[in-house]
Amino acid sequence: MLCTDVEIPVGAPEQGFVETWNRLAQYRNDIARTANESDDPLICYRARELLRLIGAGEKLGQFDCALSLKMLSHIEVGVDGKLTVVFFVPAFS
Repeated sequence: MLCTDVEIPVGAPEQGFVETWNRLAQYRNDIARTANESDDPLICYRARELLRLIGAGEKLGQFDCALSLKMLSHIEVGVDGKLTVVFFVPAFS
């Protein structure tokens, strides 16, 4: 299905990235577990890179283009206009 009439506010993708990134710090232990336990070397690499970039858990105040180019895979827009931010690191438990 191709939906071409979904409207989203200007700046919503950037704001979605910032909000999602800022939530990642609370999952630091889960990301570390993924980095250490995954059998896939690419997943381990991406999780370690994510941990490095999260650093001490400092929150973003505004969109960081360079950071998004390093870790953002894509942003999905649902038919209801809801945004799903997808990073290169797959979901962790």
